[in-house]
Amino acid sequence: MVYKKNKLVKTGKQEDLVRLFAELMDNVPDVIYFKDKKGKIVLVNNAYAKGLGTTIDKVIGKTDFDIFPENRAKIMQKDDLWVIKNKKPIIDKVERATRPDGQDNYVTTTKIPRFNKNGAVIGLIGITRDITRRKRLEQLEEDKDQMQRKIQSLKEINQLKSEFVSIVSHELRTPLAIINQVVMVLLDELAGPLNERQKDVVIKAKNSVSRLSNMVNKLLDVSRMQRGVLELHYGLINLNSLLRDFGDSFKDLAQKKGITINYDFCQEDINLFCDPERVSQIISNLIDNAIKFTEEKGVITIELRKFETKVRVGILDEGIGIAANKTNKIFDKFSQVSGFARSNKEGVGLGLSLVKDLVKKHNGEIWVKSKLGSGSKFYFTLPLIYKFQLTNNEMIDVINNALAKELSVHLIEVIIIKSKNNMPDKCVVKKYLFDKIKKIIYETVTKYKKTKKMDIRIIGDDYKKRTISIVSIGKTSKKPIMFCNLLRDKIKKILSENITKDVFINLGTLHYPDKDKRAIPKQLASSFSIQKIFTGRDVRRSKRFHYHATLKFNLPTKGRETGNTIDISKGGLCFKNRQKFQKGDRLEVEIVVPNRKKSLKLVGRVAWVVQSEEDSKGVVRNYKIGIEFFELNENQRKIIIQALDNIAK
Repeated sequence: MVYKKNKLVKTGKQEDLVRLFAELMDNVPDVIYFKDKKGKIVLVNNAYAKGLGTTIDKVIGKTDFDIFPENRAKIMQKDDLWVIKNKKPIIDKVERATRPDGQDNYVTTTKIPRFNKNGAVIGLIGITRDITRRKRLEQLEEDKDQMQRKIQSLKEINQLKSEFVSIVSHELRTPLAIINQVVMVLLDELAGPLNERQKDVVIKAKNSVSRLSNMVNKLLDVSRMQRGVLELHYGLINLNSLLRDFGDSFKDLAQKKGITINYDFCQEDINLFCDPERVSQIISNLIDNAIKFTEEKGVITIELRKFETKVRVGILDEGIGIAANKTNKIFDKFSQVSGFARSNKEGVGLGLSLVKDLVKKHNGEIWVKSKLGSGSKFYFTLPLIYKFQLTNNEMIDVINNALAKELSVHLIEVIIIKSKNNMPDKCVVKKYLFDKIKKIIYETVTKYKKTKKMDIRIIGDDYKKRTISIVSIGKTSKKPIMFCNLLRDKIKKILSENITKDVFINLGTLHYPDKDKRAIPKQLASSFSIQKIFTGRDVRRSKRFHYHATLKFNLPTKGRETGNTIDISKGGLCFKNRQKFQKGDRLEVEIVVPNRKKSLKLVGRVAWVVQSEEDSKGVVRNYKIGIEFFELNENQRKIIIQALDNIAK
């Protein structure tokens, strides 16, 4: 850059100023230029020439009309003339410009008048800064704000829609119930006899009311799910029995089309915690769809498989199948599963959408394998072990510190669950029971810490979550396991002494680090999952002993009957009977125990029922029934314990 320093430099101070000015012009990224009154360029910096793709020498002495398009040059000239005429600057004027490479950009321009010694305007100084990046960021922020406002508006609309659906559905339930009652009165001929034609009309009306009620219930569930107010109420179920019960309940419907329902279960019974009503809803929807879309004389298979941490249920049919372009849409709301037209089948497409939401609510997965004309295979999974997401910072710090010292950590979680007869009910555990369990845990921890010289502590208890958290640090697993066994026995004792009904204790542990993994991470994430193995059955029945005797019992609805016992424990017994009992049935049992002349009379409740034997035609001959004792007095408890000791010998 040539500044003709020989004409400017007279003193050392002026030389320094010229050097500083040269450094500014050479290095500043903003475009700087000097013009005379006629608009000719007197001086520019490197950024000006570089932006035009030329050199400084080639722009000196030229005007904007020699460099830029005429329209652009006229706008720039207008601003120049205004500054020179009014002797006032234009500060940070935002303009949209086009670079020589054709790219649009945004700039801010400042133009300041230049004066001579007499105060007359001799030209101007211009500074232009590229603010394209800033403008784009501002535009992105504005777009983001608009998008957020739209999302919020859509959320509000969706909320209003869900509330509207909920209100309308609730309002429809009452008149539907009344209509259903009227229809049933007519069908039962309480209002007078009906001829065959009238009965046929009433039956059609009943079926229509039933379909409409089912649709309203689905709308209510979808509304609850969208509003996040649908809660799961956990209970212990036998999944084998549940699947078989639902398969049997659909056999009449299937037989009308000549469809056969088969079962393909794993050998062992699967007991898990879930919401019985919601899982029943999932199974019912899938079996109903399978029957609906399977042609006459087809086969439907209900499959059950057990894996390490989950179970998989499959509903397999030989129906019309699903078109390939619809398999990824069938779980959407108001979508049909069939590859055929909607008009051919009943329903509005809410069933599978609700099924997917309920499976996800259980932390499971659902998917379908199908081909048009070759049937469909619907699968869903449920966790075999209950998982609890923990974000306790204190616990994480404890684990990290122990790992740093190359020690092992055992996390021991106690969670209390209550459900009424394994049916949906709020999981409410009375405060006094929680406090009793908490007290015994605290006492056990304190005592164990002193006698076993073990680093064990309680790091939290939460009545709302019905959870008590314990951590143990050491070099071996032996002491924590012994502690868990001791704690389990003490909790069982509390349950038996307080005559608790349908209370399940989950006592689970997580060992860290995992010895099976080669790499041991030194830090944990901010949250991690703890697997808790539910011991509900063990809490209710304790250790069982094989014992064969004749059992007499009284059921309020079935009268006096007999059965053959299989085993007995401190908490209950198991026996065979030809009749199928209902879970929760209360009954009085009478049994002869060793070394006692008089039979022992006890009160029990049916805890579980499974099929035991089938004849050659597939008809169930016997059921295994599990009975829980309750309302035991101290004398009865002593007699049972003494009898078990004799049986054990």
